[in-house]
Amino acid sequence: MLVVAALVGLVVTRIVRRRPPPRRWPGSEPEAASRSGELGLSPEDAAELDARFADAATADATWRDEVVAARMASIVDRRVPLRLIEPIPDRRGTRVRFADGTTIVAHGSAAGDLGVLVAVMGKRSVRVASCVRGADGLHLALDWTGRNRQLDLVVTGLDQPD
Repeated sequence: MLVVAALVGLVVTRIVRRRPPPRRWPGSEPEAASRSGELGLSPEDAAELDARFADAATADATWRDEVVAARMASIVDRRVPLRLIEPIPDRRGTRVRFADGTTIVAHGSAAGDLGVLVAVMGKRSVRVASCVRGADGLHLALDWTGRNRQLDLVVTGLDQPD
């Protein structure tokens, strides 16, 4: 029996060691711009590509904020309550679900905001009071009955419920 356990442990150890390193998204490494020589690009071409990618990211963020703002306007008008907050693989955000099925990805504007929100949701109904576009994205002001307290979430985008 001891021999079988040792063999199983050896096999599991070898399988774990053979795992490939985690994949990274292209361009997520800080040295991505310095590798332009590997691609055969001149520094001017690399700078132009960086500028175009930055413009595309800005346009995408603007479009995303408009789509989310339109969806959130309906949530604010109908006073739809939040129903669930759950973690996602990205540590910078969390999934927020509303009673009508709308799902967004957001993070707190200050440290501890999500913890406060989870605690309040266990006792009270939390609704979106307003949706305002700020310099760092779309902000949802959440309020709940019983106190004149508000909490601010920054919306990253829409999400699909699993």
